[in-house]
Amino acid sequence: MKTIRIILLLTLSTLSLHAQKLKITALDASIQRLYDERAPYTLGKMMTIQVFDNSASIAIDTDKPMFLRKSSDNTYTNVSNNESKTETYTYTLKLYTSFSVLTSAQFSWNVQENKGQYRSAYWKLTAKRF
Repeated sequence: MKTIRIILLLTLSTLSLHAQKLKITALDASIQRLYDERAPYTLGKMMTIQVFDNSASIAIDTDKPMFLRKSSDNTYTNVSNNESKTETYTYTLKLYTSFSVLTSAQFSWNVQENKGQYRSAYWKLTAKRF
């Protein structure tokens, strides 16, 4: 019995090292226009996540992967600005696991104005293993 348990743990830990695919099941957006723009390209598509030591990569469908740094347990972030530095973009990936296997994830994008009215907007994707 102990041997089976060790083999099972090794198998599960190996699964977490390889790219894992989750199906995008929900989209939430702060503005209807953002929802309308993102929905056709994300809902029902596959989210591919690969976790490394201190970073993770995420790709939606056939898009190029985006790399994020580990900010805390199961949370990865990336912050960037547009060329004129009038907007700051924050990307956050939160992973939910059970027995070292990825079960679901939330990927969010937030934009914040750095000048003017300091408006902000966001969209958030939820993906689950099926």
